[in-house]
Amino acid sequence: MVSRSYRLLSKTLKIQGRELKNRIVCSPISTNSASTRGEVTPSIIDFYSTMGNSGCGMVVVGASSVSQEGISTQNCMRVGPSYLEKGLIKLASSIKKTGAISSLQVFHVGSQGNTNYTGQPVLGPSQYVCPDIQISVKELSRQKIIEIEDDFVKAIVSGFRCGFDFIELHLAHGYLLHNFLSEHFNKRSDSYGRSAKNRLRIINNIFEKVRRINPKLIHRIAARISGNDFVPMGLTIEKNKGLIELLNSYNIAYWCVSAGIYETAKMKSDYMKQGAYWQYADKLKKMTQQCGATF
Repeated sequence: MVSRSYRLLSKTLKIQGRELKNRIVCSPISTNSASTRGEVTPSIIDFYSTMGNSGCGMVVVGASSVSQEGISTQNCMRVGPSYLEKGLIKLASSIKKTGAISSLQVFHVGSQGNTNYTGQPVLGPSQYVCPDIQISVKELSRQKIIEIEDDFVKAIVSGFRCGFDFIELHLAHGYLLHNFLSEHFNKRSDSYGRSAKNRLRIINNIFEKVRRINPKLIHRIAARISGNDFVPMGLTIEKNKGLIELLNSYNIAYWCVSAGIYETAKMKSDYMKQGAYWQYADKLKKMTQQCGATF
């Protein structure tokens, strides 16, 4: 006999006017098979269209960098510049043809970048050295942060122009936007640090800049957030309250929960086996409902 939870997976689900044929989602996976210019390649289209043909209701394209300096590998996919749009249009179309909804995850590698793999400087909100990489972070100036905000906005607008149903901001795994949110990475004493509200500033600025271009796009933005960084000054469920309130205030499309950063990667599988991610999602959903959101 099929349990109620499994039967629920086959039911349709509407997210901001887009209907998923079921509730199975292909999580974002970084294939690292783009051209060295960040362009979509045939192998990327083959991979994600195969995921769509597997029967998923939604396919999320993993970690596409908003800039050359934000790449995680030499073959990291990118989004933003116009020369990339031809390939991204083909990718979005190939997913749509399978009957699945598409979401494009955008990110900047931030404090966990590796110059040896990318040829790019490692940038972050504050000085930091990832134990597994051992490359010192160059602290971002206020002007550079503003430029990065603009890079995210350009990537979001371009992704929607290319036909993706949703754009997912990567706010987890120790990448740049997560760096600003987490006290483990963010030691700044200016308006981008020092307080919980200030650590949210870069996220809020991105939303506001998108709103000024086209307010309708805001509700099709999504987010991947960290349920636990597994470090003393890192994010936890409780510390996510301000972020959840911010995301709810913009009525974004959806959020999904992950956990861990590079230096705590070994803990992730143990917590998955314990079902901790389900617990994170349950607690955050209750937090969302307390903020006045509806499902």
